[in-house]
Amino acid sequence: MTAEGLNFSDFEVQMLIIERNCSNYRMEQIDELLNRIGEAKGLQDAAKAGEKTSKPSGPSPAAVQELAFTALKWDPQQGGKIGDYEIATKAGNDPAKWTAAHEILSEVKATIKDRYHGQGYQYSYWLYDSAFSKEKIYRQKHKDKA
Repeated sequence: MTAEGLNFSDFEVQMLIIERNCSNYRMEQIDELLNRIGEAKGLQDAAKAGEKTSKPSGPSPAAVQELAFTALKWDPQQGGKIGDYEIATKAGNDPAKWTAAHEILSEVKATIKDRYHGQGYQYSYWLYDSAFSKEKIYRQKHKDKA
């Protein structure tokens, strides 16, 4: 295959990478869930039983590059319970970049209780599932759990 027929913009390439990484992340989450279900039912973990798994060995790939989120324009906010956080509104951002970031968080079902972040992220990200918050993405400085 030659590069002549492959005329993709940098944004399109970034979107392909994001989609691939989301798929890998979802696969890992589903594998983990299936293993927990199997263990709860008294079955052995497929990896422990020596069966071939589709999960690669070694360190897991990074989630999505944080650039997909940091490219957005963020407005500082203050909350009574969670303290300082930021929001990115659909109206205040490039529609393609905002939609791409929102789709990532929707795919992984990121909520305030189960926030999305990859290794090395400075922030964790989430959505609220309410009519008031449909066009907002939330983030807060990521705190590593010790």
